[in-house]
Amino acid sequence: MSHIGRLSLLNNKIDAIEQLQLTASNDIKSFHFVGNHLLDIPVAPDAINIRGIGERLVVNNHFPCDCRMRTFTDTSLFGNQSLDDVMDTNFCISPYEVHGQSLLAASTSTNSSLFDNCSDVSAASVTTAGSPLLLSPTQISQTQRPRPSLFVIYTTALFTLLKMR
Repeated sequence: MSHIGRLSLLNNKIDAIEQLQLTASNDIKSFHFVGNHLLDIPVAPDAINIRGIGERLVVNNHFPCDCRMRTFTDTSLFGNQSLDDVMDTNFCISPYEVHGQSLLAASTSTNSSLFDNCSDVSAASVTTAGSPLLLSPTQISQTQRPRPSLFVIYTTALFTLLKMR
């Protein structure tokens, strides 16, 4: 995958991103991740690695709002965007109490504990009967059903279409 110019992932429903690696060798000048609904954010801190891409626009996306969001907003996905911009221009898809609220509004509302309930920020948070239950990444893989890599398949199809033009 090289000489793409601009890679735009717009208005997709994405179950999960297992891995997203984009570097200067891909010759991508700009990356737009806009209007997507991401149902699960990566647990592994190195799952997203975007380096050497000048322009990154990550806005109007919906993410699950839990304690993992604090470390997720530090990933290279957001590039040079300030934390305030990231928190103000992206939204919560879950839990229901904050669905549709900006990350900023959800973090400053009475539900601000949503982002603080993890004792281990690399663990995932699952809510059962109103109280958080922490699972390690090993437990998550054992308890969740395997998901097809729709993101990877879609991305491959997108690159194929772009190369054909």
